[in-house]
Amino acid sequence: MQFDACAHARREISRWYDVFYGWSRGLVEPDDRVIRQIWEALTPDFRVVLTDGRMLDRDEYWTRLSGLYGDRAGSPKSEVVNLVLRPLSRRDVLATFDLIKPGVSQKKFDTAILRSVPGQRYGMMWAYVHESAHEQM
Repeated sequence: MQFDACAHARREISRWYDVFYGWSRGLVEPDDRVIRQIWEALTPDFRVVLTDGRMLDRDEYWTRLSGLYGDRAGSPKSEVVNLVLRPLSRRDVLATFDLIKPGVSQKKFDTAILRSVPGQRYGMMWAYVHESAHEQM
């Protein structure tokens, strides 16, 4: 059976946002084990560029995630739309997608590189994310 990196990347993006939604809205127990599953899916050299232009490494992102518990309570769930997956190599996938919320005039456009890692719990790890915010058309 051949590994389908794009299918795994699609599942990982959905899984990540489901976990993030519950945590950031305070809908789950305030136990770090909930978001540890996000952090454990980041490569050791992970980097993220936030919408404000700050770049964080894996450890800095853990601090950010920890501090977001319940921070967005009442905010509607972001929907992943316009997801495009492009294999970069046998193990790396470039993902581009919009995150939109009903009734919110700004959307986020994210790009990410996910890497297949044999034996990793979810099959894929996040190597890089770049977030940007734009007015919806």
